[in-house]
Amino acid sequence: MSFRPDSAAALSRNTYMPGVTNSFIKAGKRLLHRTIPRSLERQLKTGWNSVLSYHDKLCSVDKKALRSTLEDVGVRSGEIVFVHSAYDRMRSIQATPVEMIEIFCESVGHAGTIVMPTFPREELYQIIKQGGDCQHALFDCRRTPSYSGYLTEIFRRMPESERSLHPTHPVAARGAAAAWVTAGHERSRAPFDEHSPFHKLHQCNAMILRIGRFKQGAMTFRHLADHLIQDELPYPVYSEKSARVPVIGKDGKEHVLLTKALNRDLSCNHLRLLDRMAREGSLTTVKIGAVPLSMVRVQTYVEAYQRFYRQGVIRHYPRSPAATSRAAGWTRR
Repeated sequence: MSFRPDSAAALSRNTYMPGVTNSFIKAGKRLLHRTIPRSLERQLKTGWNSVLSYHDKLCSVDKKALRSTLEDVGVRSGEIVFVHSAYDRMRSIQATPVEMIEIFCESVGHAGTIVMPTFPREELYQIIKQGGDCQHALFDCRRTPSYSGYLTEIFRRMPESERSLHPTHPVAARGAAAAWVTAGHERSRAPFDEHSPFHKLHQCNAMILRIGRFKQGAMTFRHLADHLIQDELPYPVYSEKSARVPVIGKDGKEHVLLTKALNRDLSCNHLRLLDRMAREGSLTTVKIGAVPLSMVRVQTYVEAYQRFYRQGVIRHYPRSPAATSRAAGWTRR
């Protein structure tokens, strides 16, 4: 059974105007929030959660189903797998977060490696994109929590996990290649450059596993693809200025990094890409109970991203009118 992103059909049928569409959606939400009484809003949320809970029970699967599905999509011993997870949308899998992580690790064996994003809170982007020197450490490799999902925070805390040293885009890794994947990120002058874990995962053609339902087709490697073709894009991928950022490494010592911020105001119609890849078979999609799961190789994804961008399938756009102004910290090409 294949998984089709919720709004992919609409994107493929109509001319996509993301800025206008997002504005109307936000305005509609604000209007509903103002007109619906709070008590009714709470009842609707409770009712919807009950429906989801009942649906999860009907479609519940055990840990064996997760193991067999990972094998079916091609996860083998010795693989390096980058995992995107949305644990709150994975309730039909009857396994705890720790059990899920152990299943991921067991599926690649002692010779393999599991990697997860462990990005910190978004306020750090706003500080770094202004450039200049930061006066205090913004990131502690040992203690700064991950805001990339519940599983990622548990994963980075595990004793055998390694974490890369970068203030905005650190990853955690566990397994044979964990030290290699995470090493050298502190030398990155941009989060997705040649020193980053993402570039290494592209070089070794790692697997990207996405499990759970995500808003807007979340995919970290979209930013790597943008980095590789940044000279072709109409908007900048990174901030204009670099910032000197104090960080604390796993040795407890302070280090000063020079890096740019990712342009978080730059977006694209990414769901259309995922839909096209699923149709042509380069993106493997299945379901575990009610939980969608997809798998693709990094090089396959990046090649498809660049190809569809050059064909005009993917279009980049700023989330706000001032997203690319010099005053906001960005410069348009």
